[in-house]
Amino acid sequence: VIVDTGSSNLPLAVKACSCDYGDADFHCQEISSEMIDVVYGSGSWSGVATEPIRIGFAGTDVNSSSVTMAAITTQDEFFTADGFNGIMGLGYPGLVEDYTGAEAEPLLTQLVDAGALATESFSLIFCEDSPTMALGGVDESALASNVSYVSTQKFSYDEMGYDIDEYMYYLVKLSSHTDDGTALDLSETDLPGGYGGAAVDSGTTLLYLPPTAVDALETSIYEILAEKDGWSMEDASMFFAMESYLTDKSDLADFPTLVLDMGGYERVLEPEHYVFKYDDIYIWGVGESTFPIVG
Repeated sequence: VIVDTGSSNLPLAVKACSCDYGDADFHCQEISSEMIDVVYGSGSWSGVATEPIRIGFAGTDVNSSSVTMAAITTQDEFFTADGFNGIMGLGYPGLVEDYTGAEAEPLLTQLVDAGALATESFSLIFCEDSPTMALGGVDESALASNVSYVSTQKFSYDEMGYDIDEYMYYLVKLSSHTDDGTALDLSETDLPGGYGGAAVDSGTTLLYLPPTAVDALETSIYEILAEKDGWSMEDASMFFAMESYLTDKSDLADFPTLVLDMGGYERVLEPEHYVFKYDDIYIWGVGESTFPIVG
């Protein structure tokens, strides 16, 4: 399953799933009257609740036989790659999508209620050679330095008939952005947007910022590359629109170092952290969104 801090449900494709991603070894009893539909930033799925089933983590003694999850029966652009047939949401309970006629709970909440875990705390290590998830806190044996903690913010939204002000996503306050030490000319609301902060989302790769912030960032980088490498406005426009790409890591040499202030913690982004390598090419990794996301 995908480990996702940007959602809170636990669904898995079942054998009968019309999307061909069901696991033939996964058997469960479904509750057909408790239906559910979940839509993500990209992709969606529908399904039903399961009767209580034993769920745990391989290689550990963390498990419970009383976990209720969702059985995916149909999907649309959700399974876009091989290697997974579900998603494990680790967001706050306020983000969970309920079933028709029944409430849903995040997996870690259910494991704590069952006594299988002492706390819903977890940590993720994103090293490509050995990615790791720790349950119950932080695995200090895997640390090379101290851990920096920042406060999360409530998600606020009061439009289209909604009145939301609660912890849902892991939102952090974005307060400043610099390129090679020069601060971008942004107001107090240009970076964080209007939702209380930016979501730290393990299920997203790109960095998404509000349009005004992206415009300022792209203009700043264009001016640096125009001076150092002779980039034209057309070169920059095509690259930032992801219609052109770089072919060698040495092409990143003149890109600036970015520093993003996240709740008082300065996240340093070297060029390879925001210009991503896919196969043998390097593409721009910053997108526009009125709801900012730190992927």
